[in-house]
Amino acid sequence: MNYYDEVFDLEKLSVLRSPRKKSRTEIKVLMLVVLGLLCVGFVSVTLQNSVLGSNYYSVFADFDAVDGLKEGADVEIAGVPVGQVSNISLVPEGLARLEMRIRNDVKLSDDTIASVTMRGILGKKVVKLLPGGSPILLTHKSVLRETESVIDLTGLIGNAIMGKF
Repeated sequence: MNYYDEVFDLEKLSVLRSPRKKSRTEIKVLMLVVLGLLCVGFVSVTLQNSVLGSNYYSVFADFDAVDGLKEGADVEIAGVPVGQVSNISLVPEGLARLEMRIRNDVKLSDDTIASVTMRGILGKKVVKLLPGGSPILLTHKSVLRETESVIDLTGLIGNAIMGKF
């Protein structure tokens, strides 16, 4: 075999080209994976800011009882949803503490009253806010001072039947 046959041997060329093609394919796949991860990261940051982050502020309220209220329940003013209950916990004083996410465009005064009520007779529980007239506005992580706990209808009906008031 002469020098030219050895240099232009098709079997050797195919062996030499195969890794090059493979590495180009791997680079293309890697670029697609990185692009996909960047897209997922962008979408998650965008959703976090619009749903959880900068469009809402948190307000807390302490209640004697929040029977039947669940995280994710609506927070309303005059029947219009303005936020959601994001957390329900127990504070050392034995009260139920609600964390409510309120839309940034809704401004609440520091004398706002929060109450837990039912939507309709058999409806789900919601938190209704009755804005006050104070010029002092609540800020992020403020605590509402005035609350009205849920009325225990079952207990009231039971007491009425048993004649206990």
